[in-house]
Amino acid sequence: TDRWPYDQALERDRFSADQRFRAFVKDAVHWEEGTREMIPALYSFDFFYEMEEQITHFGGGIAYDPAWSPTAGQIAFVSNDSGNDEIWVINRDGSGALQLIRDEYNWWDKHPSWSLEGSKIVFWSNRAGNRGIWVMDADGSNLYSLSRTGFNDWDPVWIKYTDPPRRLDGE
Repeated sequence: TDRWPYDQALERDRFSADQRFRAFVKDAVHWEEGTREMIPALYSFDFFYEMEEQITHFGGGIAYDPAWSPTAGQIAFVSNDSGNDEIWVINRDGSGALQLIRDEYNWWDKHPSWSLEGSKIVFWSNRAGNRGIWVMDADGSNLYSLSRTGFNDWDPVWIKYTDPPRRLDGE
C-alpha cells in the first residue's frame, strides 16, 4: 500500500540503464510568426560531462512523460505535435523521432514504460472508453489491451531495475 516503490520505479524509468543520462521535461523557446513562446520539450542530462541537451524540437507540440529504453539509447515519450497525445520514440541525440501510434480520434495515449528486454512498451489509453493499460511492440505494432475490468487503469511502470534512481541532490 506504500507509494514509494511506484515512485522509485517511475523515477528510475527516466534514467538510462547505466544511469549516465537522465531524461526530463523543461520549457524550451519556440518562435512562431515572430512570437516567442515557451513549450515543454524533452532534455537529457549527461552526468559524465555534466551538461544538458534539448532532445525534442517540435513545431509547437509539447513533449512529456519520458521513459528510457533499458537496452538502447532511445526514449519513449508523449507528444501532441500531431494533434493528439500520442506515444513517440526518439534517440538520445534527438535524431530518429518516430510516432508509434497515430489515430484520427481524440484518444489519449500516455505514460509509456519499456519492458525489461526493450521489445515492448506499456502505456495507458482511453481508446476503449475508459482509461486502460495497453501494450505494443517497440515499433508500434501488435497493440493490445491488458485491462479487462471496465474500471479506469492508468500510469503503468514496467519494473526493470532493482537499483534506486541516481540521487540528484548531490548526496
